[in-house]
Amino acid sequence: GGSGGYSYAISSGALPDGMTLSSGGVISGTPGAAAAPGGHSFTVRSTDSQGCSGTQSYTMTLMNALVT
Repeated sequence: GGSGGYSYAISSGALPDGMTLSSGGVISGTPGAAAAPGGHSFTVRSTDSQGCSGTQSYTMTLMNALVT
């Protein structure tokens, strides 16, 4: 449901260093050297044009780079 014109923001936790979430809901970037391998948990809050909001929790798992 909800009314169009959604915006998105991290409401708790954090994306790995070097990555961002745009207000349009796009996760982008490349994890930097400071981004530790393993699970990175965060919660995204979406808000519609009427000010109604909801949240969803996610975990992004980073793996070590493969060196050849």
